[in-house]
Amino acid sequence: MAVGERTKRRQRPAGVGAVRLARIAGIDIVVAPSWFLSVVLIVALATPVVLQLIPRITSLGAAVVSVALAVLLALSVLAHELGHCLVARVFGIGVREVRLYLVGGVSELERSPASATEEALIAGAGPAVSALLAVGCWLLMGVTEVRTIGWLILIELAVANAIVAVFNILPALPLDGGRVTRALIWKVSRRRRAGTIVGVAGGFLVAAALIVWAGLFLRSGTRPGLLQAAIVLVMAAFVAAGAWAERPSTAARGWPSGMPLSAVARRVVPMAVTEPLAAALALPADIVVVVTASDGRAVGVVDRSRVAAPAVPGPDTASWAAVTPLEPGMIVSPREDPRDVIERVAEMQLPFIALLGEDGTVRGVVTRADIDRASAGPHRRRPD
Repeated sequence: MAVGERTKRRQRPAGVGAVRLARIAGIDIVVAPSWFLSVVLIVALATPVVLQLIPRITSLGAAVVSVALAVLLALSVLAHELGHCLVARVFGIGVREVRLYLVGGVSELERSPASATEEALIAGAGPAVSALLAVGCWLLMGVTEVRTIGWLILIELAVANAIVAVFNILPALPLDGGRVTRALIWKVSRRRRAGTIVGVAGGFLVAAALIVWAGLFLRSGTRPGLLQAAIVLVMAAFVAAGAWAERPSTAARGWPSGMPLSAVARRVVPMAVTEPLAAALALPADIVVVVTASDGRAVGVVDRSRVAAPAVPGPDTASWAAVTPLEPGMIVSPREDPRDVIERVAEMQLPFIALLGEDGTVRGVVTRADIDRASAGPHRRRPD
């Protein structure tokens, strides 16, 4: 199951037809309308199997068992996604929500992983949970009476979780295996973008393989075959759309080769958090004010747009009143590949990045607009 990445904390509507079911450890659990379609599909596919394998069960009873199976499968997907969430929180990454839909689920994180290790462990946690569920259900099945409802549900859950675990470790974005693959390439090459390119290519290959598989189902000409082909085609569409969304950003592709981010960085002036905001606003507009804590550590950047045009801050208004805090991912080492940084800016929707000098202090600030201008065509180095 894919791990989506978002950065904004504001609450958004669940969506048309979606249901916000619960809140687990501060994480919203949302069910998309397409999940209800998955229940219908599971009931259609599982009811004949229940009738065949469970002696003396009625059609209504078989349908009820199939609905229960659909709910338990959804809980398995939820456990998979919560595995991602747990590890993300270990690394200090907030989780906005978990959304269940037709072909699985997605965990929406508040920021992208800041390192290859973070990405690999967060992505790998989901398939690991699914694998543990598959093994646990298989072991329980061994102590359950054969051809009973419990025995059948355990079989279905074991097989389904095994399939989820195996499918998700494929080296294809947006699947978890694609994220692990990207992390490994990122770790070895020190270029996240290289891992993204490989993962996207893997995503399109997996989508193509799923389309071929759907074609084999269609050749059967049977009603179950048509239904299975439709499900596989939906999976192919999901993988292809996810791979397309993961492509390197236009700005990264257009960034001039060999040009450092410092070439378009805005000049900065450090200012203590207790200094008056009026002093920051009195500086020229092309200078960025970096607000520092008492220990000299940069904690944010003064955002002039947060000060209403007619308003004149009073002498006691501190610079902190108009600060955008520096968050993980905004701090950029001079050794990072510019294209990797630009990818992170696009994925995390960062308003700006702060460039560190060798001494660990902020030496410049680059906004998204600066990146877009430099990527679009000829540029000029800012004067020192």
